[in-house]
Amino acid sequence: MLVFGLPQRVIARLPDSLSLSGRTLTQLIPIVWRNYARAGLEPSASAESGTSDGNADADADTTKPQPLKEEDVMDDILDSIKCMDKRLGTLRQLAYTTRSENVTSGVKIAASTATSLWGEAGLFEYKLTIANVDPHRTFQLISRCLTTVDGTGNKHESAEPGILTKNSAIPKQPHLAPGASLKFSCLAPRVFTDYATLHGSFQLIDVESGEFIDAKLAPLGLHLKKLKSNAKKESITGELRPSATLAMRSKGKKAKTLAHRGPHRLRRDNPGSSSVRRRDK
Repeated sequence: MLVFGLPQRVIARLPDSLSLSGRTLTQLIPIVWRNYARAGLEPSASAESGTSDGNADADADTTKPQPLKEEDVMDDILDSIKCMDKRLGTLRQLAYTTRSENVTSGVKIAASTATSLWGEAGLFEYKLTIANVDPHRTFQLISRCLTTVDGTGNKHESAEPGILTKNSAIPKQPHLAPGASLKFSCLAPRVFTDYATLHGSFQLIDVESGEFIDAKLAPLGLHLKKLKSNAKKESITGELRPSATLAMRSKGKKAKTLAHRGPHRLRRDNPGSSSVRRRDK
């Protein structure tokens, strides 16, 4: 743990679980020293200069506010450090972008965070593209190993055969000819924070030589705040169903779905409907 620049009395009382470093520690140091000085724990100038006028010092002390005790401020300092340590986990997650791309032995794995309301339920949707950029070899996708880490550090690991898309419950193990690619949408495991990261790898084999390839998925950031802000632009009024979201995404803002039909739309389509007349009353 890097704690250079903090007072020695504070360092001695820090728990070993803290992992403060980098810019976070740089911003924290002046705050700690400011609170530390309030407690009168730093050496005074008069003590270092060795002045002998004790009566003058006593008169000055009576006119100035007395410094706080060490215990009164030390608890606040430690609470601030612990709070900063928790926020550091958030900073680590937010450091990852919502797009990632990596190439391993001729296999390209690209991922991006999708715009969806699934995030409100703790399910993050993301899009994957697995492409064969090797001009001579053909690969077959065998399995996948993915890890989701939420904002509190909890991990969810999954190792499954093939690929499992959002619209299919049966894993697939497709072949990828030179230049071919697979594009599909997936849902990450349920998490209970507004952000998470996804990383892992996909296992493929060369159809001709049998060579095993472990294609890496670069870390991908899943941020609920971004999803919510984009989702509000798609939503009109009321509760928006996932099916309506997908229809709007494919047809644009003019998509006509049952989820968006209001009473005025019913009056146009069925002017003689008795149910509509009851609503008007």
